[in-house]
Amino acid sequence: WSGSGTSNTLTDSPITVSSNNSTFAGDVTISKAATPLFKLLDTTNNISLLLGADDANTFIRSSSSANLYLQPGGSTALTLLSGGNVGIGTTSPSSQLNVHKNALSPAIIELSNTVTSGNDGVIVAQIKANTINEELTRIETQNSSNSHDNGNLLFYNRNGYTNTFAESMRITGEGNVGIGTTAPDEKLHVEGSVLIDAFNQGNETGIFFREGFTAANKYNLSILAYDHDNA
Repeated sequence: WSGSGTSNTLTDSPITVSSNNSTFAGDVTISKAATPLFKLLDTTNNISLLLGADDANTFIRSSSSANLYLQPGGSTALTLLSGGNVGIGTTSPSSQLNVHKNALSPAIIELSNTVTSGNDGVIVAQIKANTINEELTRIETQNSSNSHDNGNLLFYNRNGYTNTFAESMRITGEGNVGIGTTAPDEKLHVEGSVLIDAFNQGNETGIFFREGFTAANKYNLSILAYDHDNA
């Protein structure tokens, strides 16, 4: 043990504080060449909490069987179960991320960025579903190219047969739905053929709107009605 003025240093051997109450006034620094640790140990249940640093990283680590709780003000706000599930507003998350509101009001997850007036045509937020190798689906919020506060909801899918990833549908800020088009002009705007099948029989029954536009005849649209009774 060595000291000078208000600074004291303990070197070479670890220090153990085993009294019921101990107080340190001022800052406490734990230093070591590799992986310095600060350990809290419940000797009755052999449960520990470690605060440490390793290379360029820092970590908080509990015993292998212990859950970790973040309790600002004494109430649990965030739970990390030993199995990896994370709970916000719940101490028993049933999935990898479980957000719970203990009230008759919605649980809210908010995604935002710094878009303001003049920031048009910007992707504001995305939710993605990926495999190890590629992105399969995406839901995206994007404002319009001429209005920062006009919200468009876009849906993307990967076609595994052609190995392409593209927008499949969007809902504009005006409420128009577009399938096969990024600029729907009406409440439902479909670029391509449409099948209305009330009997769930596939493309052999129902009403089929077939697109066949040509430069010479812009009204060239076929509507075919199938015979459900096979007459």
